Amino acid sequence: MKPVSRASNALASALEQRQRAAARWRALALDSGRVDGSLAAALARVSASEQQHAEQLARELPMIDGEELLRIVDAGAESDEPRPGAARSAGAGARQAGRIARALEDALRQERRLRAAFEQLAARTPDDEVKVRALALALAETRHLRALEEAVASLRCKL
Repeated sequence: MKPVSRASNALASALEQRQRAAARWRALALDSGRVDGSLAAALARVSASEQQHAEQLARELPMIDGEELLRIVDAGAESDEPRPGAARSAGAGARQAGRIARALEDALRQERRLRAAFEQLAARTPDDEVKVRALALALAETRHLRALEEAVASLRCKL
């Protein structure tokens, strides 16, 4: 199998994960809205950030060398999606908040790994165009991290 083909499959998989994550964050926001409006708003912002980030990745990642793309995707192989059914299976608001907090913490770890991968790519590549795209993606990860951190802060007040 050609590296570019493997890289294309990895890109498609990474983008699909992002889109599923955005949908799950939206679902958690709706479920949380019944218990806590401010938490629901924070999770809705996470979902919107996830969707915007997925759109930027779709535009930028195809311009990065296939082997480097594959390395980046492999570096972030752990999913940053919230756990399925986290809000539905929770009986009490505190248990629900705890599950959401764990999903947010998992997502924060994943986003930090991806940001570091993009920063490493920018530092190592001799290609200026790839360097600019990698730095743009690292900045996008930073913005997305901010949305996640705001949601975590909102949740910490409730735990």
